[in-house]
Amino acid sequence: MSELVLSSTSVNAWLRCHWSWFLQYVEAHGGEQSQEAAVGLAVHAGVETFYRSLMTIGAKTSELDRLAATDFAIDSYGLTFLLQTAEIADVDPRLRVIGERTLRSYIEDVAPTITPAAVEHAGQIIVNGIPYSYHIDLVDDLDVVRDLKTKGSKPRDASA
Repeated sequence: MSELVLSSTSVNAWLRCHWSWFLQYVEAHGGEQSQEAAVGLAVHAGVETFYRSLMTIGAKTSELDRLAATDFAIDSYGLTFLLQTAEIADVDPRLRVIGERTLRSYIEDVAPTITPAAVEHAGQIIVNGIPYSYHIDLVDDLDVVRDLKTKGSKPRDASA
């Protein structure tokens, strides 16, 4: 068995249900994934692809470059969606369209206000001799850490 490294997700899983934590983190049984989770993971992959493309292009991003990055992100979304739903029976075809609309909306409405400095940054710290991992979705040029989530509800805080 490899060395156990804690994360906020694994600690929360332990607090929710010790048995579930054991199955997921010790026995490596991830459980079944919902269609909605597959859409969220695919949208996340599309956003990641978009920001990585922008970082590759650099500071002089033209409208044509942004369109190419958007197309690449949409393609990445589609491929990830297919991979995530490959083993899910009776996938609702409308979910793929909803996810693509969500990704396009994010790229058109949110992404223009963000200049990415780091995308999908992972690391590890040691606290009292215990390894603790972290994963940051996005850091912008103002050192604001951003967590990329999709959810079927509005945030409680409208400024979030």
